[in-house]
Amino acid sequence: MTSTINQQKAAIRSQMRSKRRSLSASEKLIAAERFSGRALRDSAIRRARHIAIYLAFDGELDLSILTDALLAEGKAVYLPVLSRFTPPRLRFTRYQPGMAMRPNRYGIPEPVRRQFKPLRELDVVLMPLTAFDAHGGRLGMGGGFYDRTFPVRTMGSFEKPKLIGVAYRWQQVEVLPVEAHDRRVHRVLTD
Repeated sequence: MTSTINQQKAAIRSQMRSKRRSLSASEKLIAAERFSGRALRDSAIRRARHIAIYLAFDGELDLSILTDALLAEGKAVYLPVLSRFTPPRLRFTRYQPGMAMRPNRYGIPEPVRRQFKPLRELDVVLMPLTAFDAHGGRLGMGGGFYDRTFPVRTMGSFEKPKLIGVAYRWQQVEVLPVEAHDRRVHRVLTD
């Protein structure tokens, strides 16, 4: 059963990543602008003071326009950093424009100077998605980092942080194969 689910996830992930990578620069920019406008009107993001974002990788929806707007509003913005735990989890550290960065083992930039924020002190976490469904099911890149960082068994029906998936609207599928350890999101915002 698990191998069938993993095969289904791998097929969806491959299809979506390929399509995401094929987007033109102008398509990505238009999507980023539309997403930023929608996100800035979202009630959870408007109320939030501490917001975790991500740096776009592999064609993910770019949050740089939104990030600039959040910083201009005086909100604290945080980036994920891979922990040295085994298996690795994400920790979140404050982001400032121009800060020194270095690539992690996947080539994604991470801040060099780190002061980690406790997870429950984050108001919102914007999570990149590879695919999603209408039931809160989400598919990431396959590393399980968000699932391990926000595990179902210890976070329960958590209030904070709000986990909001980020995706292009065409990444929605009818139903995703979901396992017990897969962390659902509160909602998904798209372009």
